[in-house]
Amino acid sequence: MKVSVAEDHGLIIEEVYGGFTMRTAEGNEIHICMRDDTFDINVCPHGANMQNWKHVNMQTGNIEN
Repeated sequence: MKVSVAEDHGLIIEEVYGGFTMRTAEGNEIHICMRDDTFDINVCPHGANMQNWKHVNMQTGNIEN
């Protein structure tokens, strides 16, 4: 995983093949990982252990099951 800072001070995270998790104070989570040239996203309300993975189609920008 490579982490750097953009000019606008936002984070740039590259080569995230193992994935990462973002969690709110309320326990809501989103998991994101890279798959070749695209992304998979798993949304877990209140930290539920869910396998709710969605695939991002980078050609259309749509999130698919």
